[in-house]
Amino acid sequence: MPQAVRAGAVRLDDYLKVVTFIKQLIQYSIMVIDSHTHIGEDVINQYKNFKPRGQTPAELVKKMKDNGVDKAVIFPCPAPLYFNPSSCDFMDRPLEPSGHDAFPYHLENRDVLRAARKYQNLIPYLSVYPHSKENVKSVKQLAGTNKRVKGLKFHGFAMHVKTTDLIGSEVMEMAENYDLAVLVHSDATGRWDGYASRYSHPMQAAELAKAHPDVNVIAAHLGCLEERFLEALSSVPNLFTDVGPYVHQFKKIGEEKGCGFKDIAKFTPRKLLEDLDKEFPRKILWSTDEPWTVLSGTGYKEEVGILRELPEAVQHRLAEENITRVLGL
Repeated sequence: MPQAVRAGAVRLDDYLKVVTFIKQLIQYSIMVIDSHTHIGEDVINQYKNFKPRGQTPAELVKKMKDNGVDKAVIFPCPAPLYFNPSSCDFMDRPLEPSGHDAFPYHLENRDVLRAARKYQNLIPYLSVYPHSKENVKSVKQLAGTNKRVKGLKFHGFAMHVKTTDLIGSEVMEMAENYDLAVLVHSDATGRWDGYASRYSHPMQAAELAKAHPDVNVIAAHLGCLEERFLEALSSVPNLFTDVGPYVHQFKKIGEEKGCGFKDIAKFTPRKLLEDLDKEFPRKILWSTDEPWTVLSGTGYKEEVGILRELPEAVQHRLAEENITRVLGL
């Protein structure tokens, strides 16, 4: 091979190495914030031997470090110690106190704040149960004295309380006064004969946002990509949605046929996120719902891997810019 050709090949090879290096620098300059994770134990899953049964703050932080995630929003698992797990089976029956805690999320919220003090890259939300005066009083006191608290988490499905019960409540008054986002569980699928959507239909999140325009409301789990919810996502300024556990949600929504959901049959997971970012600018928050990533049979690494496949500008919006703006970070 002529010397000039060999030199040109070397120069091209060096050029490609530099380009690759620059791309890596750009990628790793993006702060990745996981906007939906849990710590602690889930009483129902522990009782029924389901997965996931929970995780410690240290376990979450290690997963974040291993996968290049800089910060994460944390809050308790849905089923707190306060309730008897045999009554917390998501069926239509009254929840029964276990006698092991003073009021719902009493110990769990304190654990969240303790974890956030130990690990500065964790952003605490407090779980609320609007029909418990003790819970509301405690959450108000904790949020009022801890400026690191950036949001409230409500899981109507687990609590047997409709999301719309929050409208006009002391919980939303607290969120407005302390400038807290409100993240609510959402599910529009026909699981459990529609029981989940009775309490947590994503349109209830939309109604909540409309009723409280000064509070940022986040409907979890993409609102199942329910068409009416997507219309509201476009038109209601303070309504947002997160994506996790994304692999599981992608599979679950793709299996729904003729139920008013966005048709995603022709999408790959990456392509869907790109399209959602384009169609709903500033509204999509990247998240994993860790440790519920196990529902897809994969885990945290794959969730982060899909994010990293996206163009840098999309990564920046989904995993940093949008959640930073919503929480006022």
